[in-house]
Amino acid sequence: MSEAEQPGQRVCQGPEEYQDLVIWPSVRTRKTLEAVAKVNRADFAPDDQKDLAYCDLIIPLADGSSLSQPSLVAEMIDHLDLNGRQRVLEIGTGSGYNAAILSHLASWVDTVEYNEQLAQNAAERLNKLGYSNVNVHVGDGAVGLPGHGFYDAIIVTAGCREMPFLLEKQLAEGGRFIAPVGHDLNDMQLTVGFKRDGKLITKRIHDVVFHPLVSKYHGGWESQEQFDEALRAAYANNANIFSFERVLDGVSESLGIPRVEIYRAANDASTHNALLAKYRVEQAFAKYQMPLDVLDQTWADSDFSVKKPSGD
Repeated sequence: MSEAEQPGQRVCQGPEEYQDLVIWPSVRTRKTLEAVAKVNRADFAPDDQKDLAYCDLIIPLADGSSLSQPSLVAEMIDHLDLNGRQRVLEIGTGSGYNAAILSHLASWVDTVEYNEQLAQNAAERLNKLGYSNVNVHVGDGAVGLPGHGFYDAIIVTAGCREMPFLLEKQLAEGGRFIAPVGHDLNDMQLTVGFKRDGKLITKRIHDVVFHPLVSKYHGGWESQEQFDEALRAAYANNANIFSFERVLDGVSESLGIPRVEIYRAANDASTHNALLAKYRVEQAFAKYQMPLDVLDQTWADSDFSVKKPSGD
């Protein structure tokens, strides 16, 4: 459910190129590369987004969730150093894509999703595709699954204010933990942890942007509103984002393109994913047969300085 900053290759010709150009540069081990290759990302994408399955792009899902960039998914899973024998806890099921990859590297995967509909859809999808070592739970991600024993690895795919204490307690000695962590949404860090002598030793890897881990418990954002307030404070430092969103609103009103058609573009822009944002706008313009010179002027007016990728 990430909103990371590196769009990477927007157009990929097929699974082999996708593996070579998107996944392999993001991982350290061939076993992770092979596990990703076994999962068809298109199976986990909405019908109208399947054309983006083999691009290194975020794919929006319902209710503010998203199918994370495959390069970031692969990187996070790779840091868990799985060897096929571990029990893994995932927080943030989303479409089930991450859990499907994890299933090829772990003996058992428990995955927790707070959105009941997303959880139900993911469970049905994973069952239909034959992933028998994955169990989907509806629950509070910051709480995890108390009473299910210790996990050898925990992966959190939602932005935490801090490493959730209740999840740390469920991590086995010697286990690994990876999550995006940060109070400041301009400085959220992908963080990997290793449990030694009962304590979690952590290391920051790089900046990321994720949807929030909404929870009243330690490590979560108490409400979506609290997260949104922090998000607005973060965006206050980036006038171009607001400018672009205002332009999109103007496009909707003046050209008659329904706001819902460009909502995803505004969402992508607000998470700084500029290439995907422009791609969404291009799709909307094409659907409603609007001339691209209008789009070019819209983009220029927004001061959102992103050049159109070559090959488009």
